[in-house]
Amino acid sequence: MKLLVTGGLGFIGSAFVRLFHDKYDIHIVDAMTYAADITNLEGLLTPVTICDIGDVVRMNDLFYSFDPDVVVNFASETHVDRSITDDSIFYRSNVLGVLNLLHLCRKYKTKRFQQISTDEIYGQLLPEDPAWTEDSPIKPRNPYAASKAAAEHLVMAYHQTHGMDVVVTRGANTYGPHQMEKLIPTALKRLSEGKPVPVYGQGLQMRDWLYVDDHARAVERVMLRGKPGNVYNIPGTQEMRNIDMVQHLIKAWGSDPETSIEFVGERLGHDFRYHMDGSKLKRLGWLHETTFEQGIEKTVAWYQEFLGR
Repeated sequence: MKLLVTGGLGFIGSAFVRLFHDKYDIHIVDAMTYAADITNLEGLLTPVTICDIGDVVRMNDLFYSFDPDVVVNFASETHVDRSITDDSIFYRSNVLGVLNLLHLCRKYKTKRFQQISTDEIYGQLLPEDPAWTEDSPIKPRNPYAASKAAAEHLVMAYHQTHGMDVVVTRGANTYGPHQMEKLIPTALKRLSEGKPVPVYGQGLQMRDWLYVDDHARAVERVMLRGKPGNVYNIPGTQEMRNIDMVQHLIKAWGSDPETSIEFVGERLGHDFRYHMDGSKLKRLGWLHETTFEQGIEKTVAWYQEFLGR
């Protein structure tokens, strides 16, 4: 099977490629923005085209020459903080870029298009609320989440209007080696420098944590077994408050818990809680393979080597 993996040099995309490069004929497309790193695939011979997915001419040439069976779209601007300060690039990549891929999949009769989305499109939960299912309302509360929700609507419109075979996965907060932004890498980098970890508000926001390889395996399972026109949640293994996660990292790193946290002002549009039900995905035969404790141990060990500790 020939896979065009867009965003394949990013955090989750590169994990997918590392796991499955021997199983499929993979060609990577990546724009090499802040979220990408060519060393994420060091030692692999997987071909890479450096290109924005919104580049109509170059992407058309690639579809014509490679003729993929499946497009797995990891390409995305993903950092909420960045979307608050400048959201324009998020809509160019996350909406117009996806639209270009859909045009090309339809033109070249690609067998399946898979959109990698996020739990953030649901909005937020309160502590007493039940977990989101795939039928829960979409209520994004920040520009990044809104751009991902817009992309999902486009993907499903192409399924309904043109009969295109599409599937969507919505992943929980993903962590692991090779991640360069967001809470865990920021915290570990600060700890390696002997600096306190900045925590928004009082750190009471709750997130469900998903190890990156489990996320990648779920994407493959949906790619192979997902029903056309369907959405699948990919839940985490551990729901916890941000402050508890930071304290866990401080302990794992061996830093002083009394001096290693710096509370800062609340982020604009900060959602309180994310939590998804994964029953639908589990019916496809997927289960977590990495416990939270195992995932954190692997993650901290990688950063200790990466940061030269």
